[in-house]
Parts: sequence; C-alpha cells; structure tokens
Amino acid sequence: MTHADELLQNEGVHVHLLADEHTPTPDSVFTNTCIYNHQNGELIIYTMFVENRRLE
Repeated sequence: MTHADELLQNEGVHVHLLADEHTPTPDSVFTNTCIYNHQNGELIIYTMFVENRRLE
C-alpha cells in the first residue's frame, strides 16, 4: 500500500488495489474503451488507439 492509499483510507475512503500480472498491458485493470451514446440512439464503442492497450 502506498502513502496515498493510507491517506485515503484514513479519511474513510475504501481503497481497492488491483494488479494484473498475467498480461503485458500497462493498465489492464481499467476500462480501455469509450462508449458514446449519440442523440439519435446509436451506441458506439471506441477502442484504444495504442495497440498494446487494445488487449486490455
């Protein structure tokens, strides 16, 4: 746990530390897509541009 995590927990914030040790991706525990809902009701999912982030 880092110092920032301890500070947050001391203020009552629930902290969840996640690690993915099985993939060569930098931020695999975070959502890597952008979902956009257009005014006409069309829903489009955009993937990340960087190739190694697309695997997340």
